[in-house]
Amino acid sequence: MTKEEFLRILIENKGSSELHATAIFPMDDSFETKMPLINILSLDESKISEQGKLVLELLENDVDDNYHKDFIRFKWKLWALTIIQDLFPGTIYSDFSHDTYNARFYFYYESLHLIREFFYVGLNNFLKAADHLLRTILEFNIRQCYFNQKCDDTSSYKSVSDYLEKGYCPSNQSMLNSFLPNNTTGKATKVNIQQLIKKLSNSSSHAFDPDDSSRYHGKLHFEYTPDSLVFWMKMDYVLTPILWSYYLMYPMAFQPKDILKKFGFNYPTGAFISKEHFHIFKNSLQPDDYQIFQQHSNAQQIVADLEAFYESQETLSDEQIKATWSVDDGELPEKLNWGFMHTVARLRAIKEILANHCTLTTRDDEEMPDDFLEKHSSLVFWQKNYTKIKS
Repeated sequence: MTKEEFLRILIENKGSSELHATAIFPMDDSFETKMPLINILSLDESKISEQGKLVLELLENDVDDNYHKDFIRFKWKLWALTIIQDLFPGTIYSDFSHDTYNARFYFYYESLHLIREFFYVGLNNFLKAADHLLRTILEFNIRQCYFNQKCDDTSSYKSVSDYLEKGYCPSNQSMLNSFLPNNTTGKATKVNIQQLIKKLSNSSSHAFDPDDSSRYHGKLHFEYTPDSLVFWMKMDYVLTPILWSYYLMYPMAFQPKDILKKFGFNYPTGAFISKEHFHIFKNSLQPDDYQIFQQHSNAQQIVADLEAFYESQETLSDEQIKATWSVDDGELPEKLNWGFMHTVARLRAIKEILANHCTLTTRDDEEMPDDFLEKHSSLVFWQKNYTKIKS
């Protein structure tokens, strides 16, 4: 690519105009994830260096590595986070507006984007840059849980509109107290997150001690070292309580249903999960932890209500299921399960596109004054104007 071609791309293409969503599910309960991380997160392999690709190959295939089983479990967690969006409700409240409705799930999709960025910089061995993303990823998911719960509790989008218009967002502590249940599971999750925030503040979010420097042991030139093979572990620490929070918020994650048999392809958004969803959620947890979340799920009234609604539906024949396919989605796939995955992927893409709407600012594209940089890097300018600027 020439310099002229590159400049033309920069000028003409201000951003991607397409969004690709995928739905990848294990096909049976004996499935042990061979799904590459790059597919789970839909990463662009061209953005990863040759050495980074070797790191990824070692992580995926070196079964003799001490941490290989941990990496496999970690991939289940990533996979679970990418599919939790299928439980996001489509509830419409009386104060509906496109902006607030669309922005309700913005925080989740922003965190997914940053998780992909974490792996791009981590695999390319910019480990401290990767570390700096962790707290932001954690806080975006805290906000997602809080604002979703607030909307449900108040049957209103007011909390989201206040955030968009006034930038109002409670403290992390207040948000955790708001959406986590006041039981041992909720309290344990809250303490885990609090400790993570404290650790991340000390090690990466702010200036840190020498012990947390990426230059220790003489690594002065961004060399690949054994640490390059375990950078993902810090993301694992962050993902764990994020998933716990979502599992407490969405107890239907542990109540798999045959969605096609009851609703066909026109199923209620966010109400039910398939057995394939459930398999991923279950494998993201240690066995004892799974039992805790399963028991929590079984005890929730919303689960009983949705169970009754599900059982009240007529069981559909294959022909009746096929009749629910929309011609707008093209030709019905050969297998019904393929059609289900197509529908899931389409709904994910719609949700993400709508959630991304609030990032498309409507402010005027004012040109930056020619002397902007010169003024703002001038001590004389700041001496004359510092009293006029609010800190």
